[in-house]
Amino acid sequence: MAVLVCALLLVSGVLVAPPADRDDVTLYTRAATAIDQRQIDDAVEFLNRLVEQSPDSPFAELAAIQLAECWLIQQQPQRALQLLESWQPRLKESRTLMRLDDKAQQRADKLQQRAIRQLATLAESQQDYSAAISWWKKALALASEADRPRLRTEIVRSCIRACQSQPELTEQFILSVPESLVASARFGLAEAQRARGDVHRARRTLKPLEDVPQDWQACLIVRRCEALLATRQARAARPLLQAALRDHADDAWVHELRYLLARCWIAEINFEQATYELEQILASVPADNWTARARAAWTLGEVSFLRQRYHQAIQAYKQAIDLPAPEWQARALLQTARCQELLGNHSAAVPLYERIRKEFPEQDAAPLAVERIARLEVQIRQ
Repeated sequence: MAVLVCALLLVSGVLVAPPADRDDVTLYTRAATAIDQRQIDDAVEFLNRLVEQSPDSPFAELAAIQLAECWLIQQQPQRALQLLESWQPRLKESRTLMRLDDKAQQRADKLQQRAIRQLATLAESQQDYSAAISWWKKALALASEADRPRLRTEIVRSCIRACQSQPELTEQFILSVPESLVASARFGLAEAQRARGDVHRARRTLKPLEDVPQDWQACLIVRRCEALLATRQARAARPLLQAALRDHADDAWVHELRYLLARCWIAEINFEQATYELEQILASVPADNWTARARAAWTLGEVSFLRQRYHQAIQAYKQAIDLPAPEWQARALLQTARCQELLGNHSAAVPLYERIRKEFPEQDAAPLAVERIARLEVQIRQ
């Protein structure tokens, strides 16, 4: 500690050794000792007195930075931010600070960002979303290029929470985010609404979008067509999906587009086209995308089931059963057992239902399996 004090005095051209009777020296020394001992309240007292009583001291600039850091530890981001903002002009021009610690300004900038983020988080915890969005926007304006993607995400998330909390103010919240994030906010909100099953509200949220971000165009089409299929409008969804497959053949969403197109063909009772799309998915989807593969295999089994081709359906369902995707495994086992029943193989169906009951008790198929076991056991005994 004595070394640091001497360095500060030498850099500022004041003295060669720290005089014991200087208040700023005493306060800074006591504050540093308190920080070392994690006595933050004492450190705040000493640093605050130094900054207020000796603003021209060579210790004052570092003291201001350290005081802001202590206030952040005490969860007082508003005080920390006000202090840093008031001292920023002096910190940026300080030769003493630069010569002593060339990274002190960077520390101050990071503390300012930290204070703003604390304020944004605090506002969100209090459900003051307008304030939260404002704080996140301020953080974005001051952020480095590397930090901006995360802060853009925070703005969008805060906007979505705001819209969910006060739906009547949705447009006001969406328009409060930076213009470049309006489409992202709408899309994210629509995703949240869709996840809750509110398909109609999701469609209304997306309707104002005129210029969708390029990376999300295929995804937006997927969501629009999911909404159409949920309301039994397969004929309206199909041309959108066919056009999207032409325009986004290399997009990461191509498998979702094909799957929805297969559903459209099933709804229109065009099983040959549905089979083609599903087989394309199975041939091209990455091997480790178990859910997409299992879903396609199960749906392919459904196509054969609807055509009363039960042996063929069993082969398709087996592909889903062999993949580690529990929901689709349980569904495929259930349908395989139904096929066996329809083929008259009741004794082969029971072990399949038992497997669902034992291995997938949390899946929706489990209660149906238990019911079928009871009925089949009665039939077998008769």
